[in-house]
Formats: sequence, structure tokens, C-alpha cells
Amino acid sequence: MKIKFIFTFLLVIAITGCTQVSTKKENLSFDKIPEAINLNTLAKGGLVVLNKQTLPLDTNGIIKEIRIDLPDYSQGVFFRPFTYTTASGNRIEPVYFRNLSDLVHFKKTVPKEGDSMEMGTFLLLKKPNGTYFVVLPIVSNQIGNTLKVDKKSFYLECATYGTKAVSCVAPLFAYAESKNPYEAAHLAWDKAKNAPNVKGNVNWRSDKTFPEPYTYLGWCSWEHFRTNINEPIILNAIHDIKSSKIPFRWVLIDDGYLDQTDHKLLSFGVDKKKFPNGWDPIAKQKDDKIKWLGIWRNFNGYMRGISKNHTMTNLTKDITEVKSSKDSKYM
Repeated sequence: MKIKFIFTFLLVIAITGCTQVSTKKENLSFDKIPEAINLNTLAKGGLVVLNKQTLPLDTNGIIKEIRIDLPDYSQGVFFRPFTYTTASGNRIEPVYFRNLSDLVHFKKTVPKEGDSMEMGTFLLLKKPNGTYFVVLPIVSNQIGNTLKVDKKSFYLECATYGTKAVSCVAPLFAYAESKNPYEAAHLAWDKAKNAPNVKGNVNWRSDKTFPEPYTYLGWCSWEHFRTNINEPIILNAIHDIKSSKIPFRWVLIDDGYLDQTDHKLLSFGVDKKKFPNGWDPIAKQKDDKIKWLGIWRNFNGYMRGISKNHTMTNLTKDITEVKSSKDSKYM
């Protein structure tokens, strides 16, 4: 029977150096970056970490692609983000497979957004004995890890996508095994969130403080206008909201206002053709009815990064051009 559950996971990854071992251990730490990690040598749950060391980068900001040898499995789900370029996905899609060939030859099919298998953020396997085994790549405060698939194996790509070598403890991934897939996922996340250079940066939803604005109804421009927004459209929408008896209390202005070209950011300002007066006319709409106003930002700059023609001169020293197979962008 196909696995039918879908998880939504935040990518969390950490890195550490390891050498192959023959006995099963819960936590593995490596003094040197391994060529491969055999998951059959692991216990039922733990953390794999590179001990503190200097981690050199190649010209693409990648530290190493480590081969991941999986345990025997009958089926699995590979979770990958829909993305234009490296690490820019804002949604996660599960891809069911029975063997590596299913992923290697996967073709885009509705409603799937694409066919890339280079950005895996979570891996769920069902073993022949009926238990579930999960692998959760970790993103720490200095290193990121993602899963990749090629014709022969799975790989863990460790990278900063920067230009300078880093010296740190680097968690690579958390893993867990259980008779219940949800428990396996929970156990892996518990390990990941307590990993070196991760602890304190992520927490369970149940332990977080629920933001006050979300105790009220609100309105997001994306749901009605997508990117087709400008100053008059937003002001008219806010006027209609204020006139309504529906108790909206916040407004979020989504994609469509950015100063960008070809999906690449030019500055942190607004598109002056769409919003000639900046945010002032909209900010003035805040009152007892609309208590909170917000804007959507893209952590990559924009969908395809930052334009070579950007005007953020104060950030020039922090921005490096990165080539990718699909696009040329700044990060």
C-alpha cells in the first residue's frame, strides 16, 4: 500500500565530520568529512555531526557531497521544495517512490510543480519489517544540508553557498526509526532541534507564543490579487475592509510590490510605478479597525535572487555571484 500521509516540515540541517563505523551507535561524530555514511550502521535514533574543523568550499560554496547508503526499504517519500534556484522554495512536496529509479525518472505531473530531486529536506522510508525510518537534514547557524538524488545513490550536500571557509561544529542530519511514522518524525526533530549550533533557534509549535494578530481575522492581498497590486488597489481594499462588518484586524501586503526585474531584487524599496508614494499612504490606514499592517519578504531577495544591477551598494561586500544549472543569480 502506498504511503498516504503528508508531512509539512521546516528544513533544519546541521553538519559534523565522521568516519565509517561497523557497530551501531546512536550519535556519530566525525573528525574528517566522510565520503559516505552507511545508515545500516546506525541505531534507532540519533544525530550525525562533524566535529569542529575548518570546512573548505568549492567555487559554488559547497563543502562536500556525502553519499548516503540507505537501509533496505519497500517504499518511501522524498520531500522536496518547489524552487527556481538553490534553497528558494517556499512549499514542500512529497514524492512517493519504491526505488531510486522512480525518483531518477520522475517527471512533472499535475499537481506536482517540477521534477527536481536536488533539494530534499526530509526522507521517510518504510522498511520491509514494517518500521519507518526517517532522515532529517539539518541547517545550523553556519552550515546547510540538503538531500540529492542521482542515478546511483542519495547524497547529502553540505554547503554555505558562500566564498569563505568556516570553522565550526556542523551537524549533518538527525535520524530515527519507529513503528509509527509520526513518532519517527517527532524523534528526529527532537534530535535536530537540540543539535550543536541549532539549539535555541527552533521549537515545537506547542511551546511557541501564538502572535496576537492571529487571534483575529485578517486579509492577505495574494488571495485575491496575486501580484497585480498597486497603491490604489491596496487603499481601496483597506477601505472596503474598514467598511465591512467582518472583524478584520490585520492586512498583509504580499508579492507584487517589490523593486525587482525578472524575479531578481533591485532594492528593498518598492516598485515606484506601482507605489509612487512608498508606504506612507498605506501606513496611515492603521487604526482601531486595522490594528496591524505587514508586508511579505523573500529571504532570497526574490524568487531568482538578487539582480546584478541592484542598487544596494551598502550590501555589495556581502553579496556573491553564484552560478547554477538553471539560472545565474546573486546570493
